[in-house]
Amino acid sequence: MVRNTLSILADSLFLQRKRVGARALRDGLFPRNRHFSGARRTPHRSSRANENSVAGELPKLILVSSLGVGSDSGVHRTREVRLRSRDGIHIHPGSNIFWVGGIVGIFGWGLLAGAIGWRYSLLISGAIDLLTSVMLVAFLPRDEITKGFRITIPDLRRIFLNNSLIILAVAYGSTQVGLLLSGYFTVYYLQNGLNLSQVLAGLIGSLTLVGALVGSPLAGKLYDKSSPHTRVILASGLTCALALGLYATNSVYGATVSTILTGLAVGFQQLVVFSAARGLVAGIRQYEVLAQGWVNVVSILASFWFPQVFSALVLSSGYSVAWMAAAVFSLVLSFSILTLKRYSGHPN
Repeated sequence: MVRNTLSILADSLFLQRKRVGARALRDGLFPRNRHFSGARRTPHRSSRANENSVAGELPKLILVSSLGVGSDSGVHRTREVRLRSRDGIHIHPGSNIFWVGGIVGIFGWGLLAGAIGWRYSLLISGAIDLLTSVMLVAFLPRDEITKGFRITIPDLRRIFLNNSLIILAVAYGSTQVGLLLSGYFTVYYLQNGLNLSQVLAGLIGSLTLVGALVGSPLAGKLYDKSSPHTRVILASGLTCALALGLYATNSVYGATVSTILTGLAVGFQQLVVFSAARGLVAGIRQYEVLAQGWVNVVSILASFWFPQVFSALVLSSGYSVAWMAAAVFSLVLSFSILTLKRYSGHPN
């Protein structure tokens, strides 16, 4: 029972992001012979009791998870996006590869954790992380340093106090909430809330990443043809809010459609938001990546805390109320893009 629950959580909370690092602290936080609530192993527990015991520890789990994914998510999301006319379909190959790895990881690692135990699967994942870090250092080309360029306080102030960038980031949080909840809760929710098998729950959970994989190149194509791009950002946020609302139906079909829609929304919005961030600071080329990073930081601040609220709502009111609250929150963040007054379109 404990191994099964831990492997589900490994699948949904940690391994979807394909990063381990300090998340191995879970070994010390949750001993092998105890449930998350601290009770000794028992042969039978009601589904409500299981839901309460694990949901009560979700804030701790999410905190531990953030230790491992915080740094690498910033690196992944802030890669420079250089878009020119008719080039949209060719961008974000790195994101697509990231999503492909996630599709394999969220499904395959659940099977691996069930077969050999979650401790060994985490060790394998950590070893892969170390190997990829060495490969990055060995194979990435050297950075070209611009001579004579200096970072100045006035320029930094222009970035960090740019209202348009902040609005863009808040709107971006609308899909990040969906990605967080879909990644952290879907697999466990399907297995324990809707009584699906671990394999089927992991397969459905991976559909979020399938949707993102499909959505990213389509967004590149749409980016070349659509104007203003704020409409794409708004439509993506509204789609994500709709997807979160479908979870509240408490049906397998609703959850399946939700995971796909969430992935599509993430794939579309991520590309357009980071491209728009670059366009907003097109006059200071050296700060384009910093602008994208700042958008990423603000979006995380706007959305990272909601999984804590979600777990509390699950405990107090059940999954349906929690999913509807998430949909409303995503909806509110989506409409913030309507306050964006200046957007320069395609960067040169």
